[in-house]
Amino acid sequence: MRSFQQTLQHNLSAAVISAGLDAEGSKVPRTSTYYRSSATSLVYRSAIALSLSARSGLSPLQVAQVLVASLPDEFDSDGLGVRVLSSGWIEFVPSDGAIAFWLQEILSSVEGTGGDGEMGRG
Repeated sequence: MRSFQQTLQHNLSAAVISAGLDAEGSKVPRTSTYYRSSATSLVYRSAIALSLSARSGLSPLQVAQVLVASLPDEFDSDGLGVRVLSSGWIEFVPSDGAIAFWLQEILSSVEGTGGDGEMGRG
């Protein structure tokens, strides 16, 4: 099962290729994502547009907009909201339902491998 970060990595890499931002013979830059959380939200951020802007001739904001438009259609149905910041950073905000589904998948995989299904007990 993929984590949110792995899902973002995969989809951003696909968007780079789909948008034609992977110059021939060059590697797609690693789409590192960073997360921050507060009492009410979890947000993942990616600065890939900043890396790609130098070699594309577009501003980071333009690259971010192209990348978001190139994300797979099912991406939004996975419960991950997307917004582009004026700086070119891309933010991904998982919905409560997406977080609940992801946690349920983790529990199911633990139970399926013979684990006791309980987490956080020490």
